[in-house]
Amino acid sequence: MVFPPLLRSRVAVLAALLYLTASVACTRIPLLNYLGYEFSAVIALLSSAVSGLITIHLVRQHLLEQGAAGWTPVRIVATLRMSMMLNFQLLLIPLTILTANALLVKNCSMTEGFLFYLLLPFVSVWFSSAFGLFCGVHYRLSRTIFVGAMAASFLYVLALGYFTPAIYSHNFFFGYFPGFSYDEVLTITFPLLAFRLLTVLLGVLFIWLSLLLVRYCEPDEPAWKRGNGLLKALLQPRRRPVSAAVAAALLLIYLFRCQLGFESTAGYIQRSLGGKLESRHFVLYYSPSSITAEEIQRLAVEHEFRLAQLMSVFPLREPPTVTSYLYPSVELKRRLMGTGSTNIAKPWRDEIHLAQQSVDAVLKHELAHVVAGAFGLPVLRASLSAGLVEGVAMAVEGSWGNRSLHQSAAAIVKFGVAADISAMMSLSGFATQSTAVSYVLAGSFCQYLMDSYGMRLLMQVYRTGDYVAAYGRPLSSLITEWQRFLGRLHVDDHDADVVDVRFRQPTIFRKVCARVIAARNQEARRRLDEKEYSRARQLFKASYAEGGGFESLAGYIVSAYRMRDYRAVTVVLDSLILRDPHPARFLALHIYFGDAFWVAGELDRASKLFARVQAADISDNLTEAAAVRLLALGGGGLRDSYRRYFLADAADSIRLTILDSLCVVAPQERLSRYLRGRLLFRMSRWGEAIAALEPLDLSDVAPGLDARRLRSLGAALFFSGRYEKARAAFWSSLNAVKTEAALLEVTEWIDRCEWMRRYEQ
Repeated sequence: MVFPPLLRSRVAVLAALLYLTASVACTRIPLLNYLGYEFSAVIALLSSAVSGLITIHLVRQHLLEQGAAGWTPVRIVATLRMSMMLNFQLLLIPLTILTANALLVKNCSMTEGFLFYLLLPFVSVWFSSAFGLFCGVHYRLSRTIFVGAMAASFLYVLALGYFTPAIYSHNFFFGYFPGFSYDEVLTITFPLLAFRLLTVLLGVLFIWLSLLLVRYCEPDEPAWKRGNGLLKALLQPRRRPVSAAVAAALLLIYLFRCQLGFESTAGYIQRSLGGKLESRHFVLYYSPSSITAEEIQRLAVEHEFRLAQLMSVFPLREPPTVTSYLYPSVELKRRLMGTGSTNIAKPWRDEIHLAQQSVDAVLKHELAHVVAGAFGLPVLRASLSAGLVEGVAMAVEGSWGNRSLHQSAAAIVKFGVAADISAMMSLSGFATQSTAVSYVLAGSFCQYLMDSYGMRLLMQVYRTGDYVAAYGRPLSSLITEWQRFLGRLHVDDHDADVVDVRFRQPTIFRKVCARVIAARNQEARRRLDEKEYSRARQLFKASYAEGGGFESLAGYIVSAYRMRDYRAVTVVLDSLILRDPHPARFLALHIYFGDAFWVAGELDRASKLFARVQAADISDNLTEAAAVRLLALGGGGLRDSYRRYFLADAADSIRLTILDSLCVVAPQERLSRYLRGRLLFRMSRWGEAIAALEPLDLSDVAPGLDARRLRSLGAALFFSGRYEKARAAFWSSLNAVKTEAALLEVTEWIDRCEWMRRYEQ
């Protein structure tokens, strides 16, 4: 037998120990400790280097021992076969360890894990062995060439991330890198399959070129002579058609690499979106089929307004010219630039990438990254501290949901969710914490520094990371000062509910089967949107059974709710949620539970659930949903009509018809008129919304709803170009609700009204 001695060789033993050490280390690291993409990518990177260098070692050893007698295609192929068999057998070590580790760490899809392992490490071994053979027979400094080629491919990946909008990349050695984002869905896609097929074929090409080198060149010739010999062999008349076909195929693949999904250049994304609009400081790329000319003009003006806001905060003389990509759907955004749910900025390119439906919520934050780039490190145009990068952007926003940053941070600290802020401000500590906790604490800390010491010093530390040089004090001292400031803030008891809802969600590193469950839930959400409620319910139920989690349980409840299985909804509350260590984490679902109890005739229990959501004031939409239901429960003869309206699974046009009927039946009923005005506002029917909302007054029965009415009225007036009346409506809303977050929102709207008035003059 040939292989047992080879397996016992020094190089095989060293490689086996390396694989063993790496695999055992992965079992101790969340997200790497089960068979999935992350583990496969790590082993693919390791196996690329190991298999290529082993192949080169065996080829050089073979030629050293056999001399000219070994310089034959048959013997070179035998050496390659021996190397590949060894390297494929070595890949069984990590596979065995992670398969066994599934007894300790749950793996929800071993099949997908095996497919990732086949597509990444196994294909990488094939390619690197073939490329190692080519280096071994072509170059005297074969190891140097191989390592240099690997390094060059990694530099190319970095260049793609730096010079193109995309955050993802494909690579012949390690396979695929999805980029840094908060997307949890990561599945095997057509571009990945196609690229790995291309990788296999390139391996075949390198083997063919190696055999031509052996056949037509001498072993003692210098590399340049071998190169000439190879070129002559390829241009021989009988090989010329094949050589031309291969060259043409490689050229076509490169030219159509974006269409194949291997890369995404700026030009390709711009052509795919199709629309372009230039304003004074922006170039907007968008999809004309998904947005009207009037809407894109409004968004361009909103971009200018947000930039003007930031220029008043940052000590910067001239604003940048920013390229803004607006994607009409999460799916298209993921396909074109690599992430669907995460909106990102690339400060070094002065560009932002936003999902069209989330522009209003995230535009200021992402623009802040670009503006702050002027104070960042050269080339990168950002701080090395992710805590400072995100903290500064959060600081200029000033709020998180219906609380100010400082209020949220104080509640996080009081109710025991706070993480180590000093680690969070380090190079990598930010990403290891809960996303919401990291953003709020870093934002509150940076806002405190900005308000207490000014933006110039904060921008100095943004560039250097040296707190002592900027503030004359170490980071620990500044953190202590900030914590004392937070300790003086009033924290309401209801803030405990907000903390549970917003800040007790685990990071991806702490989730069970994060990638698999995220993909299943994505499919379940698609089924839910298509009203395939039974199938969505099954998928969410399977996800919750395997990994738990808020999203899975929420999806199950919504699916059951839409199927009108209200008994199943209430059972979840009594059997699961009320037994949870932190049942308030599920407070956002109490609207569904309350509706279910309402249907069952348990009005008192429904009322208590709605009242708790309203008191917690987690978000405007949840607070409004609870408040209108509480009013409806006291609606006398219209109570059942309101219940049917809230439970209706209908389009906005049909819901409007229902409300029109209610307004005819009871013209003095204020709740139906409020609901109608809010629905017209959501449908962007500004004139009708103004007519419905302006005459109303709910301040005596529901001050919170009246504040929402006035803010909606103000926005409708703003979009209608009536800026002075809009200002008055926004100011009036503070008579009902005057929290810090509400004051910040209203102040921004008033600034927007004034800015638009001057902008249009």
